[in-house]
Amino acid sequence: MKKNLKRFTVLASTFVITTLLLTGCELKINSKGIEFNSNKSENTIKIGDTDEKIVTQIRHEVKHEEDTKSYIVITGLNEDGETVWTYETKKDYAAQYDTIEYLGEFNNKVYINETGTISALNMQTGEVKWSNSDYKGCGSEYVFDKDGYLYLTSQLDPKLFVVSPEGETITRIKSFGEDDDNYLWPEKITIAEENTLIITYPMPGLDDEYGDNKNTIHIDIRDIKNTENKSIACDKAPEVEHSQIGGFEEIKSFLLDENGTFSISFEPNSKFYSEIDKGITPIDYGIKSITPVFWGNGGYGSLVLIRKDGSAAVIDSMNVSMGNLDLRELNVKKAKYVIKFYDLDGSAYGIVDEDGNVHIDRV
Repeated sequence: MKKNLKRFTVLASTFVITTLLLTGCELKINSKGIEFNSNKSENTIKIGDTDEKIVTQIRHEVKHEEDTKSYIVITGLNEDGETVWTYETKKDYAAQYDTIEYLGEFNNKVYINETGTISALNMQTGEVKWSNSDYKGCGSEYVFDKDGYLYLTSQLDPKLFVVSPEGETITRIKSFGEDDDNYLWPEKITIAEENTLIITYPMPGLDDEYGDNKNTIHIDIRDIKNTENKSIACDKAPEVEHSQIGGFEEIKSFLLDENGTFSISFEPNSKFYSEIDKGITPIDYGIKSITPVFWGNGGYGSLVLIRKDGSAAVIDSMNVSMGNLDLRELNVKKAKYVIKFYDLDGSAYGIVDEDGNVHIDRV
């Protein structure tokens, strides 16, 4: 029995050592036993008994069938240009706008749009990590923020769609209501100054006369991503100078503290300063964010307030100039964030509610 066990141990050891040598490992025999180091390239992933090199590049190719259906073949390649995986999208008829779209790569995921469904593929395996069918758009312009949120705008519907890195729908705006005609066929969507989302639109029939002038929409992406009812208008509770909003000449700054208290600080030479202790007076409470908006070229403006309970109000510079510090309540019950519109008619703003409806206010 002992002789058979000894023979089995020798054979097993020989098999292990031979296998390690064949796989390119370096053996070292010392007082601690047998050590081995792999000579394989470091950019490999071990899957079961096979080594698969890491995908370092993605290739996508649009293909067409005889009946005019189009689709995309996406291929993950390793550093030697060898195919690691291949993914073939759905097929759809080619029309005015692309319904099958390759949306780029971000944070080890590959994003695609298949007839209105956004999917994220694992860059290393080609497997679908998640799919979201809420988009339903086509002819997309898109951009990723630094956290991996994907922002899309469609040629038709929706005007804006935002999906999280985990595939959750953050917002979907179907229409800008009466202002829709000024915001057709988006040209570009970008993120400026890290947190400002800008969607750019052409001016139909006016490009020759107005040159590079475009209709644009500006949104603070921190407002879009807020789900915890806390102040996110700035990295810390904001102080907005009156010069950012026309018409508030007697105001030094607008203040919003961490508790949601909104106050006004007046200039020392203003008529309000002597009437108010230290020139600062609280205006409202439970405020989540404040957004300054200009009114055209007239020099006047408004400050849009969104409360933590979803209601919204405005303080207008015209009222303040006449000595009235009362807020003008807006007929919005589930406000989430503010969109700022810039077009030939001047400026406007829209309050977006949690259902994706936009409530426009233009003067």
